[in-house]
Amino acid sequence: MPPNTDPAPAGAGVRRLLAVALVVCLFGALMATVLTRAKLEQGLSQIIQARVVSAARELARSVERAQGLGLSLAELDTLPALLERHRRSEPLLDRIDVFDEEGRIVASSRADRVGALVPGELRRVAQVADELPWAVTGDDGPVAGVSLRTGYGLVIGHFGLHYAERELAAAMAVADRRLVGAAAVCFGLAALCSMIAVGWLARRRRSPRWPLTAACLLPLVLAMAVFGLESQRAFSEQLVPQAAHKAAALGSGLAGLIDRARGAGFTFRSLYGVDQAMRELRQHNPELAFVAAIDADGAVVFADGPVPRDVARDTGDGRAVVPLVDQGQRYGSLVFGIDPSFVRGLLADMRLDVAVVLLVALVLASELVRHANGTAPGAPDGALMRIRAPVFTFILAEELTRPCLPAYVGRLAGSDGQAAAPLVVGLPIALFMLIVAVGQPAFGRWSERIGRRRALIAGASIGAVGFAGSALAQGLFELVAWRALCAAGYGIVFAAGQGYVLEQAGGSGRTRGFAVFVGAIMAATVCGPSIGGILADQLGQRATFALAAALCLLAL
Repeated sequence: MPPNTDPAPAGAGVRRLLAVALVVCLFGALMATVLTRAKLEQGLSQIIQARVVSAARELARSVERAQGLGLSLAELDTLPALLERHRRSEPLLDRIDVFDEEGRIVASSRADRVGALVPGELRRVAQVADELPWAVTGDDGPVAGVSLRTGYGLVIGHFGLHYAERELAAAMAVADRRLVGAAAVCFGLAALCSMIAVGWLARRRRSPRWPLTAACLLPLVLAMAVFGLESQRAFSEQLVPQAAHKAAALGSGLAGLIDRARGAGFTFRSLYGVDQAMRELRQHNPELAFVAAIDADGAVVFADGPVPRDVARDTGDGRAVVPLVDQGQRYGSLVFGIDPSFVRGLLADMRLDVAVVLLVALVLASELVRHANGTAPGAPDGALMRIRAPVFTFILAEELTRPCLPAYVGRLAGSDGQAAAPLVVGLPIALFMLIVAVGQPAFGRWSERIGRRRALIAGASIGAVGFAGSALAQGLFELVAWRALCAAGYGIVFAAGQGYVLEQAGGSGRTRGFAVFVGAIMAATVCGPSIGGILADQLGQRATFALAAALCLLAL
C-alpha cells in the first residue's frame, strides 16, 4: 500500500503547518492546566469540608449529651453560647445554625437568625442524608453539617455550619501562579520544538501526514510528563498543610473522648478502645500515615500505623499535634502524620483523563494537518477539503455536550427536589433527533436556494445561540426550547455541508467527497464525548455548553 502523502506545501502552507503545531500545544497546555487545577481545587475542597464536618460532629456530641439529660433543644439556654464558642474555635466558620425537621432555625450563633427558615434545598439534603454528614452550596455559600439525634436514634434537628472558602481561595491563588508558570515554560518549549520539527518536515519534497502529526504530538507528551512532576510539587505544597489542619480537627474530637474518660476516673494508659478509634480514623482518612498518642515523656501509649522514632517532635511539615491537657497540665499529645504519597494518588486518578487528552490531541493534530495540506495552493480536492474543518468544529460542539446532557436535563427537571423521570430526561434528546431527521429535506432545499456558504454560516450562528441559551437555562422548558434551536442549527449545517460535498465532488468523486464529510463527523464523534465528559466533570455542565457555543462561532 503506498504511503499516505500530501504535496509539500511552500510559503503560506508552511506557516499554516506551524500554526497547527502551535494550536495543538496550546490545546494540550489548556487542558492539562485546567484538569490539574480542577483536581487540586477538588482535593482542597474535600479536605476543608471534612474539617467542617468534624467540627459539626464534635458539636453534635456536646449537644446530644445535654439532650440526654432530658432537655429539649429549646430548653438548652447555653446552646447559643456553645455554638458561638465552637464557631470561634474554627477559623473557617462564619455561623452555625440549628434547625428542626420543618427547616425552622431554633438556635444560632447569630441571634437574628432564630425563627428564620433555611432554604428548601438545604433542608432536603439534610433530611435525605440520614446518619451521614451532608454538604450543599447555597446562595450564601457552602454549608456542611450532621443530624442531631436522641439516644433512641430519632432525628430532632440538624446542624448547619456555614463556612467561608477564604483558605481555599488563598491556596488556589498560590497554586495558580505556580501552575501557570510551569505550563508556560513546559508547553512553550514544547511548542517551539514542535514548530521547529514541523517546519523542517514541511520543507521536504514529500512530507507524509503522520510524521507531521507525530512532530506536533511528541513534544506535547514530553511537556505533559514534566508538567505532571511540577504539578505534584504544587499539590504537596497546598494539600499537605490543609490535611494537617484536618487532622488537627479530627484530633480534637478524639482528645475530647480521652478527656471525658479520664474525667470518669480512668488513667491514660488504661483506656480501652483508643487503638480501635485510631484505626477507624485512618480507614476513613487515607491521607493519615499514622496516629499516635504519647505521654508527657514522649513515650508511645497508643498507635496505629508506622510510627517514626521522632514522633515526639512537635513541629514539622505533614504533622499535626493535638495536646492533651488536664487542669492546665499537659499529660500527653495526639500526633497525626500525613502521608505525602496520597498526593500521588490524587494525580494518579488523572491518568485516564490525560490519556484521553492525548488521544484527542492526536485526532486534532491529524485533522489540522490534513486541512492545512489539503487546502494548500495547488492541492487536489482543495475546494472539497475546505468543508472538513468547519464541519468538524461544529459537530465537535454538539458532541461535547452529549455526556452531560442527561444529567443537566435531570438537574433542571428535578429542581423541586425530586428525581426526574427517565421520560422527561429523554425529551430534549428525542426532540433534537426529531427536528434533525424531519427537517433535513427542508433544510437541504433552503440551503440550495440561498447558497451553501450562507446556510453554513446561518446554521452555525443558530447553533451558537442555542448552546448559549442552554448554558443559561433555568428550567426544563427553557432548555427544551434552546435545544430545539440547536437541532435546527445542526440540521442546517449537516444539510448544507452534504450539499456542498455533492456539488464540489461531482458525479465521479462522490465516494471521495462523502469520505471527507463522514471522516470529519467521525473524528468529531471520537473527540467530543471523551473531552466533553472531562470538561463537564471538572468545570461544570453550564461551562461545557458555553464552550460549545464558542466552538460554533469558531466554525464560522
